[in-house]
Amino acid sequence: VVHGEVRDYGSEEIFGFKSGRSAPLTLLDLSTGAACLDGSPYGFYFIPSTTNSTKWTIYIQGGGWCYNETLCYERSKTRLGSSKFFANTSSCGCMNSDGT
Repeated sequence: VVHGEVRDYGSEEIFGFKSGRSAPLTLLDLSTGAACLDGSPYGFYFIPSTTNSTKWTIYIQGGGWCYNETLCYERSKTRLGSSKFFANTSSCGCMNSDGT
């Protein structure tokens, strides 16, 4: 089950980057032990190479640190602490648009 509103960024500008291809959301099973602050499944976006490239681009969004229990609780109700707010697709603009 994927949570959040469906958004296709196409060539829209995201986080100051011109986005390339949209990547689908992958949510890990909670049995892996990976979870967001609110207990929702950990999620990430992935686009496989279309040319069998062995090189990876990893983008980690900043802003996830909280300094105390109160701030962590508040953050757990936002996209920085819950996959419930993740879009079904996304693009950080750091992916090669040709999939290589």
